[in-house]
Amino acid sequence: VGFDATVLGPNDILEDIEKAKTMETAPPTSIIEDDFDEKIESSSIVTNSSGKATFQVGGMSCAVCTGRVERALLSVDGVVEASVSLPTSRARVVFEDFSQHILKEGGPEAVKKKVSMLAELCASEVQQGGYNCEIISAIALGLSDTEEDDDGGVTLADNAARMESARKEEMKFWRDLLATACIFTIPLVAIHFSTAKIEHDHNHGPAWFEWVSLILATPVQFGVGKKFYVSAYHSFVNGKVLGMDFLVAMGTTAAYAYSVTIFLLEEVRFEAGPGTGHLKPTFETGAMLLMFVTFGKFLEAYAKGKTASALQKLMELQPVIATRAIVPPDYLVQIEEDGDARGKKGDYVVSANTHINSLQTEDVDIKDVKIGDYLLVLPGARIPTDGVLAANEGQGKGSYVDEAALSGEPFPVAKALGDTLYGSTINQLSVILMRVTATGSGTVLARIVRLIDEAQGNRAPIQAQA
Repeated sequence: VGFDATVLGPNDILEDIEKAKTMETAPPTSIIEDDFDEKIESSSIVTNSSGKATFQVGGMSCAVCTGRVERALLSVDGVVEASVSLPTSRARVVFEDFSQHILKEGGPEAVKKKVSMLAELCASEVQQGGYNCEIISAIALGLSDTEEDDDGGVTLADNAARMESARKEEMKFWRDLLATACIFTIPLVAIHFSTAKIEHDHNHGPAWFEWVSLILATPVQFGVGKKFYVSAYHSFVNGKVLGMDFLVAMGTTAAYAYSVTIFLLEEVRFEAGPGTGHLKPTFETGAMLLMFVTFGKFLEAYAKGKTASALQKLMELQPVIATRAIVPPDYLVQIEEDGDARGKKGDYVVSANTHINSLQTEDVDIKDVKIGDYLLVLPGARIPTDGVLAANEGQGKGSYVDEAALSGEPFPVAKALGDTLYGSTINQLSVILMRVTATGSGTVLARIVRLIDEAQGNRAPIQAQA
């Protein structure tokens, strides 16, 4: 049998032959259709039939925001669980078990379409609450036995890039607002203190420095303050919540409105009554408050980036390019006895005497690596994904791998043929050939990242009442 070794392996061909034998002895088609309901109920398709989705949420600044986003996600019909992480600005939802009846009507594609529709509804609900929301992945679970490897096409490198992009975008937003506030507020404060002792008859119209103060304060109030006005409006309309944004907007608006009122009274040369001549505009009050709050928001965004940096660096450990080796069929041997670390009896594996440097190779994206592929790893290079040691260069029967990135072990770990190799660890002394056993979210590194990310999103039950 001739086949393309980059697509199929000997084990795949043997499995196809066994399936063909089963089909030859299978009952008639009509009997299979009568038994379809029992097949569906007993198969792995509906065992864990639900879905999950991950979102990138922008605009969250405190625990109140995460609570609002979580309640918005839970309000969508079909969502049974939601968690929001403030440091990473990520939200995750789990959908209810709805696929049993959908599978009977439309098959797996109908389930995937349903999951995508629910994810879009969740994103829309969060956006209506005043937050930016982007769907990172929407995955239908239980459609295959390899669902752990289904990461929705998002690699760790993609996740790290998205997180870094969101962090930079948030930092730039608050940095620009802070710069705008400083440009107008610092001269405003300087004018206030330099003219504090200047005598002026307020009954004869505003002074020149009051005109300048009005001109400087207005862009700060309605340019820098726009973000707080919009957030306060969405908080009140969608959640009936009067949060910090509302307090900032109300306080600065009161100071600005008071100053404008006094300014207009002076403009129309209002004759103030006894004891009221000391009243004068205080435009610097609201502008200084907005500048300090914006500075705090900028520091908060910087601190959030530092909190998520450890998780981001962990994601960046995974290489983005792998060297795939094309193994000819005559380089494969069959395992004849049980107990071989390289695989089960009857499996085809690469001969230990293979000259791996003579194999034809090609560089591929890590997303294109499949289970069963053979990858070539040079000394000093990171292992792209999880697998087993198939062969190594030289006379020895093993190699050494630095696993400090995962285990903290300071010394290289000896690896014999058939031993497990973990993605992101570093090959040491010799060129090795590995067979891939897990990709995407099925790797050890991806599971570690997922556990850390989920731990940051979990909250104690009492926090829901805070």
